[in-house]
Amino acid sequence: MRRSLERLDGDRAVNASTENTEAGEDSAKRRQRFNYRKLFWRWHKLAGLLGGPLLVLIALTGAILVFSPEIDDWLRPDLKVIESPIPNAEPISDQAMIDLVREHVPDKRLLLYFQGEHSHEPYQFLLIGNPKEGLHDVWVNPYSGEIVGDRMRETAFVRIVEQIHRRLLTGEVGSSIVEFITGWGIVLVLTGLFMWWPRNLKALRHGLTVPFRGSGYKINWRLHNAVGAWIAVFILLMCLTGMVFSTYSGKIYRSIMQATGGAFGSSVTSTPTPGTATVSVDKVLEVIRNEVGQDAPLTVFLPNGEKACYVVQSRREERPVWTNRHDYRRWSFDQYSGEMLKRETWHDVHPMMRFWILSLTIHYGSFIGWPTKILAIVACLTLPILAVTGYLIWWWKRRARVNSASGPSAVSNRVAARAPAPVPKGLIVCLVGVGIVFPTIGVSFLALLGWEGLVRVVRGKPGQSSFPPRS
Repeated sequence: MRRSLERLDGDRAVNASTENTEAGEDSAKRRQRFNYRKLFWRWHKLAGLLGGPLLVLIALTGAILVFSPEIDDWLRPDLKVIESPIPNAEPISDQAMIDLVREHVPDKRLLLYFQGEHSHEPYQFLLIGNPKEGLHDVWVNPYSGEIVGDRMRETAFVRIVEQIHRRLLTGEVGSSIVEFITGWGIVLVLTGLFMWWPRNLKALRHGLTVPFRGSGYKINWRLHNAVGAWIAVFILLMCLTGMVFSTYSGKIYRSIMQATGGAFGSSVTSTPTPGTATVSVDKVLEVIRNEVGQDAPLTVFLPNGEKACYVVQSRREERPVWTNRHDYRRWSFDQYSGEMLKRETWHDVHPMMRFWILSLTIHYGSFIGWPTKILAIVACLTLPILAVTGYLIWWWKRRARVNSASGPSAVSNRVAARAPAPVPKGLIVCLVGVGIVFPTIGVSFLALLGWEGLVRVVRGKPGQSSFPPRS
């Protein structure tokens, strides 16, 4: 009997030891997984605290820019509308209007001009001179041959808003800051989605709704989570498409597009002939208007350089509607002979240029017109809500830690009790992809990982896992 009892006690000890070992291993795995959650939480918190105010500024100015053409028309109707022409009146020639504008502004280079969509719209000419002065707009009445409007574009309200949105009114330095903050907006969305991601349908309903009863902390937390979840995809699209036009990442994209022949007109050039002058633009437009009609809106790019071409495209919008892309036409003409060198439709457009145009339509909310513009404004205007609720979450947590010197706070208890979740490989792939495609974000990732490694070395103790450190 004694031997049986001793054997039973031994088996119990072995089982207890095995259970303790398995529990320890399970606890280590749970702690490791939770540490990754803490790591992403710290990145999310850091990006939100430091970049939140600038992200709000970028979002609010972006909301204005969504309707910038309409706002510009509303602010200066005298530059957009001319008196109704006499019935059956014929406009003066395009070349005559070009000569008029060049005589009016002789010290600047004429880049391009627009023919409006309606007969009551003047022609708009765009010139450039001193880089510090920026672009110069001139409007001409095509029926009377008179200049009806003249302004420096940099003084326009929407242009000032655009400079705040893109450069913070500080030139290339501000542009770099905006690119960095926009990239961290992508990090905010990805890490926020990871921490919010529901385990089941019930948790999904819980994560997409806001309670009307409960503590202020609970309502604020649920509001932050729900609003962020609803607009995450839209904010992610805005940030990703904005990076296409940024300083460093955008320059890389344009360089690749140029190298692969994706830039418009890069494959055709004019053939200079000694003693031959540039042909009149009227000869070029006669061919086009016989194809698309006299009243079709056009954008005419004038040749600037010996090998440059006349380039005409069949759209007036600076921000095209994506659903109208199949109506797109573009013609290139030799500036000396007037011979058509190339005719392009949407199917001829290089894939990288297609993506560039797609990014443009998404970023400015003109994808399908007014519905997406309204959606873009709603997404932009919810960012201040996320910023305010995020700061409140941080403040409540900070105050709870200060007040819980003698014991764990309720917030800490909830965090400690939360079931650990493995890090999705897709999230890691997304973050690495963001760091590779956008160099400024990649550099910041390396800096953060270096900091985490340094903290691990400084705070680590033999036999203990201190990575990541306590936030």
